[in-house]
Amino acid sequence: FLFVFAFSCLVQVMMKSLFIAVFLLATLGFVASSELSCPKVFDGLTNGHFDLATQFSVSEISANWVPLANTPILGYEWAIISEDKINNLSQDECRATQGFVGIPDVQKWVDVKKDISATATGLKLSPKTTYFVVLRTTMQNGTHVFSMSNGIFILPQELNLEGSHKRTEPKAQEGTKETTKNLEILASECSIDQANQCRKATISVREILSELYGPPRFAADPIFAVAAAAVAGGDDDDDDD
Repeated sequence: FLFVFAFSCLVQVMMKSLFIAVFLLATLGFVASSELSCPKVFDGLTNGHFDLATQFSVSEISANWVPLANTPILGYEWAIISEDKINNLSQDECRATQGFVGIPDVQKWVDVKKDISATATGLKLSPKTTYFVVLRTTMQNGTHVFSMSNGIFILPQELNLEGSHKRTEPKAQEGTKETTKNLEILASECSIDQANQCRKATISVREILSELYGPPRFAADPIFAVAAAAVAGGDDDDDDD
């Protein structure tokens, strides 16, 4: 009887150990599969090629994510949180929980169906603050997995204004230099014209004619006009006729 009792106890212990081992393996397998089943989130509309780190806009945030390969899903939801919501649970890129306490403080969960990008407008973002996009993916079996961007930093607005001023200032200087150059050319042309007019005023008409037709030429023998001979019987213009 003691042998049977001991054997039954041993079997129960082995069954419990086997159950615990199977549970641990299943848990580890779920975690491993969840890491492979989370879309990677990128800040900005970059088609999954690169991630934006900064922006000047204080009214909108965009994000895109790489769809899961060969893994059917039911849809995506996305939200935006500020750096104040970040905690230790948010460090995992893919997780089974949302990774922050409470509800999103910038944009609540928005259903985007199966779209792989989204833009939120009309926001009131604070400069010098980092914001994060959180994506909630609903798997085909109804479970949720969460992934998050690495954050986008809102640059100070004075940098944007200063940059615009610096870009337009060289153009204004170039225009001023061009105007000054044109005035100098105009002034030089006016002085040259005035000098030419003064120089021409000192030249006599004789010098101008000599330049055009050469020096004057005079005949050796003077040429006089000879009156025609009187016609006989005609009027010789004498008063005695």
